[in-house]
Amino acid sequence: MKNKSNRNLILVGLLVIAALLIGLIYLFTSGRSRLDQAQKELDTVSSELENARSVADELSEALSEAYSQYDELDAENQKTLTAKTSLESEKESLSASKTSLESEKESLAASNSSLESEKESLAALSSSLESEKESLSAAKTSLESENAHLTSSRTSLESEKERLTAEKKELETEVTTLSETASVLQSEKDTLLAETLCLESEKTALETEKTELQTEIDALSQDRSSLESEITGLQSDKTSLESEITSLQSEKDFLTSENSSLSTGKASAESERESLLQSLSAQQASALEKESEFTLEKTQLENRITDLETVRTRVTETLEKTFNDDDISLSLEDNGVIVLNAGVLFDFNSSDLTTDGKNLLREFFASYVNILLSDEVYPYISEVIIQGHADADGSYLYNLYLAQKRAYQVAEFCVGDKNSLLSQEELDKVLPLITVNSRSYSDLLYTSEDAEEPTVDSEKSRRVEIEFRLKSNDELDHLLNP
Repeated sequence: MKNKSNRNLILVGLLVIAALLIGLIYLFTSGRSRLDQAQKELDTVSSELENARSVADELSEALSEAYSQYDELDAENQKTLTAKTSLESEKESLSASKTSLESEKESLAASNSSLESEKESLAALSSSLESEKESLSAAKTSLESENAHLTSSRTSLESEKERLTAEKKELETEVTTLSETASVLQSEKDTLLAETLCLESEKTALETEKTELQTEIDALSQDRSSLESEITGLQSDKTSLESEITSLQSEKDFLTSENSSLSTGKASAESERESLLQSLSAQQASALEKESEFTLEKTQLENRITDLETVRTRVTETLEKTFNDDDISLSLEDNGVIVLNAGVLFDFNSSDLTTDGKNLLREFFASYVNILLSDEVYPYISEVIIQGHADADGSYLYNLYLAQKRAYQVAEFCVGDKNSLLSQEELDKVLPLITVNSRSYSDLLYTSEDAEEPTVDSEKSRRVEIEFRLKSNDELDHLLNP
C-alpha cells in the first residue's frame, strides 16, 4: 500500500513537471511572439513606442517568472531524488524481508496448504515488487533524462535571457532614437506647415498681383490704342497748326500795321480814363454818404424796435398783474394774448353772449383798454384783434362762420353803440384799432404737446382771443424793404 502511494506521488510529480515545462515553453513562445510584435509596431507606428517598451518590460517579467518556475522544478527534482533514495531503501528492506520469508518458508515447509497459499501470494508479491522495481528503474531513467533536459533548458533560458536583455537595451536605444526622430520630424512638420501657409499667402498675393498686372496691361493696351489715336489726331492737328501759323503770320503783319494806328488812339483813351476815375470817385463818396445815412437810420429803427419790445413786455407784465385772479375765466399767454373761454361766453353751438360771458367782459375789458390807452403804450399800438376759434366738430366753413359771429358779438358788446364799458373818448381812440376775424379750427389746442399722438382739447379749442399788435411789425417791414 505504501509503494502504491509512493508511485502515485511520483506520477503527480511527473505531471507537475510536465505542466511546468509546458507553461515555460508557452511563456517562452508567447514572449517571443510579443517581442516580434513589438518590433513590427516599432517599425510601422512611432506613436506606439511606449507600448513596445511596456511589452519589453513584460517579457523581462515573464523571464523572471520562468527562472522562478525553473527553480521550483529544480526543487521538485530534488524531492524526486529523495523519494528515489527512500524507494531504494524500502527495496533493500523488502529484500531483507524476502530473505526472512524464505527462511521461514524452509522452516514451515512442513506446514499445511495455507502456507502454500501464502507462498504463492508471496511469489505474486515478489513478482509485483519486481515489476515495481523495473518501473522505478524506468522512472529513474526518465528523471535522469528530464534532469539533463532541464539542465539544457536552463542553459538555453540563460542564453535567451541574455539575448532578450540585449534586445531590450537595443529596443530602448531604438525607442530613444525614434522619440528624438519623432520630435525632429514634428518640428520639421511644423516648419513645413508654416512654410506652406507662407507659400499659400504668397501664392494668393502673387495671384492678386497677377490679376492687377493683367488689369494694368489691359489698361495700358487701351491707353496705347488711345495714344495711337491721339498721335494720329496730333499729327492732323500739327498740319492744321502749321496752316494756322501761316495765317497768324499774315495776321501779325496786319496787327503790326494796326498797332501803329492804335498808338495814336491811346492818348485819347488815357484822357477818357482820367475822367472816368474822377466820376467813379464822386460816386463812391456819394455811396459812402448814403451808407452812413442808412446805418444811422438802421440804428434808429433797431432802437425803436427795442423800445417796442420793451413796451410789449411792460404791457404783458401789467396785464399779468391786473388779470391774475383765478376767478376770472380767462388766461394770459406769454405774448400778451388774452384767451377767453367760449364755454363761459356762449352756450354750445351758439353765438349769443351768456350772462356770465357779459359779466366776464365787464370785469376785464375796461381795465384792458385803460392799459392799452395809457400814455406809455398807446403811441405804439397799431391794432387790437378779436379772434374767434372753434373745435373740429362740423365743417370748416360752418366753424369759420360761428367763430366769426362770436368774435363780432364780443366786439359789439365791448365797443358797440350800446356799450356802457368805455367813455366816448376811449371809444374814439380804440375803435380805429379794432379788427375782428375767425380761424375756424385751424389752430386747435391739445391736452399734451409731448405725447406721440396728442389728443385735441375741444373745450379749450373753443375760445376767443384778444391780441394787441405793436407798430414794430411796420417798422421792421420798412427796415427790411427801405
